[in-house]
Amino acid sequence: MKNPKEKLESYRHLWADESGRYVLIQSDKDSQDLETCLVYDLETKTALLEEDDDVYREVKSRLAQKGVPMLSAIPQ
Repeated sequence: MKNPKEKLESYRHLWADESGRYVLIQSDKDSQDLETCLVYDLETKTALLEEDDDVYREVKSRLAQKGVPMLSAIPQ
């Protein structure tokens, strides 16, 4: 089983991606909090799920720092 640092490293491709493939989808429309958003892949139309809350929080934080857009809904 991977430790948290290894898990986080396995997601590096998300914030290294320059294609605009990944976005953050806000599940609470009245919030801009990273805690209530999901990482969404526009290409595969799937959300990233990670059971380690600390790792998932850090992935979302790094995506936000990279300037990945936070949307209020999944694009059609």
